[in-house]
Amino acid sequence: NKQPPQLTFSAGVPPELQDVIRRALTKDLASRYQSVNELAADLKRLRHELRRLSELHAAAASELLTQPTPKLDPGDSKEQTLPANRTGSIFFRIKSQAVLTADFLLSEIREHKKTAIFTGATAILALLFIGPKVPPVVDRILHLTNQNQQSVMPGPPQITPLTNSGNAVCAGISPDGKLLAYVEEKDGMQQLLVTGIFTHGTSVADPSAPVQYRGVTFSHDGAYLYFTRSEKNDGGILYQMAWPGNAPRKIKDGVDSPVTFSPTGNRFSFVRLDAAKREYSLIIADIAGAAEEVIATRRDGKTFSVWGPAWSPDGVKIVCASGRWDNGYHMNLVEVDVGSRQEKTVGSEEWFSVLQVAWDDKSGLIINAREKPTSPHQLWRVSYPQGQSVKITNDIAEYRGVSLSEGKIVSLRVGWIWKIWVAPAADLELAKPIVSGVGLSYGLAWTGKGKIVFSSMAQDKLNISLVDPNGSNQTQLTVNAGDNYTPAASADGRFIVFASTRSGSFNIWRMDAEDGSNPKQLTFSNGNFYPAVSPDSQWVAYDNQTNLTLSVWKVPSEGGDPIELTSKYRMPVFSPDNKFIACRYDLESGSRDVAIIPARGGAPVRQVPIPILEWQRVQWTANGNALTYIDAVGGSSNIWTYDLNGGSTNQLTHFQGDQIFAYAWSPDYKQLAYERGTKISDVTIIDVQR
Repeated sequence: NKQPPQLTFSAGVPPELQDVIRRALTKDLASRYQSVNELAADLKRLRHELRRLSELHAAAASELLTQPTPKLDPGDSKEQTLPANRTGSIFFRIKSQAVLTADFLLSEIREHKKTAIFTGATAILALLFIGPKVPPVVDRILHLTNQNQQSVMPGPPQITPLTNSGNAVCAGISPDGKLLAYVEEKDGMQQLLVTGIFTHGTSVADPSAPVQYRGVTFSHDGAYLYFTRSEKNDGGILYQMAWPGNAPRKIKDGVDSPVTFSPTGNRFSFVRLDAAKREYSLIIADIAGAAEEVIATRRDGKTFSVWGPAWSPDGVKIVCASGRWDNGYHMNLVEVDVGSRQEKTVGSEEWFSVLQVAWDDKSGLIINAREKPTSPHQLWRVSYPQGQSVKITNDIAEYRGVSLSEGKIVSLRVGWIWKIWVAPAADLELAKPIVSGVGLSYGLAWTGKGKIVFSSMAQDKLNISLVDPNGSNQTQLTVNAGDNYTPAASADGRFIVFASTRSGSFNIWRMDAEDGSNPKQLTFSNGNFYPAVSPDSQWVAYDNQTNLTLSVWKVPSEGGDPIELTSKYRMPVFSPDNKFIACRYDLESGSRDVAIIPARGGAPVRQVPIPILEWQRVQWTANGNALTYIDAVGGSSNIWTYDLNGGSTNQLTHFQGDQIFAYAWSPDYKQLAYERGTKISDVTIIDVQR
């Protein structure tokens, strides 16, 4: 009848195992494991992932064990360090103790299902609260690194969860490190909370409402809390709240990122996105929200990150992440001089994605960044002004947002656990799971011969696999060929098309549907995603995201010159009669409707008011008289239909928890495959040894 108390995990317990435990203990019935078999499946997946990572570190660990102990001369003034891969492999040995725990739990579940919960809990408690036995070689490493106080290599971060609900949205820590402000989402509503990090007392700062928070920031003196949120699909609005106890006060419209304060606290900076112009602006305003100044802009496909800039401690510079398309997508850190407006790139390093930037007074910048399209966002330390980066976290989950205080980093740790289910269209309640996975995934489709093709993380890349509807004969089709996204298949069963980075940029490729052979590049521009095959298998439609406006194109499935169909939409899907294409409408005014255009191209014949979630596109029904889509009502995502003749809607699935990440109807429309799982997002505090 209440949420269990927050657990404290001993050092070395993998965050992935912590996620499994928190899910098993959550108060929300729909979010808990529904059976011991489901728990066993996640433990099996976790064991496999940890073993895979352990193999990657085995060579480095073996090398360390066979080498003599280095002799450190206390009188030597030169820095003496151990290679990062050697210490990393040793500390991973602590983490790999979870493999043994997972093995034990699985064996107990198999042998004694009735008593598995008790014995499994005993094993978990032994690992969590007594802690894994540290191998002697770890003592040796710790001893060496303790002697070497001048080492430039940071120690492993200590990661401690501050929330355990699994549905955190954003967070910020007060400058004195005593208060945490964070947002949680439940049943489609979000609320702002403030808790004492040491006292653990929690207060509701702003009650639940149908809004979307974008960031929270404390003032330098900790007396005020500023937060940005969007309401009714509008742009961001900045509010100020005197803490504790006062009601929020609206400060300014058009604030689309968290704010960052000048050292004196009398001004703040933020990013604004003008969706109609596709223009990003880095802006300064006074503390009352007036005296607005635009100090930098990005347009024509170039961007600023809306996760938040950082004002330098000396008040002279503001640093923000800036992105561009150039043979792939790239982001850099850019500093803008507050007085002269001159811009300069911080260092030469590029990432695929950079989220929030925070300024650490002692060591430069802390950022969330993603090295490649499918790698999770991790925390990085970037020296200033050199721009040299050091990775702080190295996780299969990802970290979003950065807030700093007293050498501590507050960030959201986000992970995904999912399964692919197959159900008869006549009775969707009879669904059966056939594949399980963890991490990011992009896309699901049926082949013309009744198999299911999907993308998921495999071997540290996003790869495409094939599986029978009963879960048998799973085969990975792409190997060592970049990252591969959003598969679609031809109705004649001959080929699969997909987006891939194997050529260095995002383009559409095809391969044989049986075994992935004979890969062929179909597009040669950049930023091409979400391919769809026409029912006659002659054309492949796709969207292009590199120009000033999103556009839909098509190219012959055998290769040839591409043809632009429209310059306003994205995520195309052909109708069963091959006459129309349904697309997501361009988000010019916050609308996420669907436009239906002729398959030959041209102006839309109609627009349909369907609520579209991020990364989702619609599907047609068999007769072409309705569209199916995913909507989240009450916090749970379900599949709905929209009747194109009468405009009525009908809910097809009735899930009470989790999210649907992707779905597809079989070629004969008699079966439905969908990927459904849990996104676990909690606030963590990271203490990095320097």
